[in-house]
Amino acid sequence: MKLVTNANSGNLNTRRDKDNVEIAGIVSGISEKKTRRNNIMCYITLEDLQGSINTIFFADVYKKYYTILHEEEPIVIKGALDISGVEETPKLTVIAQEVTSLTQSLENPYKQVRFMVDADKVSTENISSLISSIKKFHGKYEGYMHILNGKSETIIYLGDECRLDINDKLKKEADSILGEGATIYS
Repeated sequence: MKLVTNANSGNLNTRRDKDNVEIAGIVSGISEKKTRRNNIMCYITLEDLQGSINTIFFADVYKKYYTILHEEEPIVIKGALDISGVEETPKLTVIAQEVTSLTQSLENPYKQVRFMVDADKVSTENISSLISSIKKFHGKYEGYMHILNGKSETIIYLGDECRLDINDKLKKEADSILGEGATIYS
């Protein structure tokens, strides 16, 4: 599942508000609500190997993915993390944007690798180490480095000479340098 996700219920609390997350699991509960405009939205509970995650599907997204949410197979949800409540006990909710079956997600070919670099946590030595590391994984996929600095983000294209092979070893090695969930295949 690490190939198609960048977060799980066990590490969601280490992410920032509004971060894009990709989570996988099985729908264990659906609660539908009628909106003011008489549309149906829902709250689902997604269970993974570490626990459960609350997810909101607004009416348009729920309608689009209704069928897959009511099947009995594992799914992958892409969305934005919403953190509310007090700092000591924040309420973590994923606002869903897309859903695919886990099987389909694993079959889909990726087009690129993105390395999320938190400028506050990652040193220049770590970046040098990452560059040395990823050179071992030469392949056909584009690579990008996202430098996150507070509320700003700089995206750097790694170039044609730094195309990468997408595999579990690359993700594991890059995540060990940058932090778990920092390597995203999309």
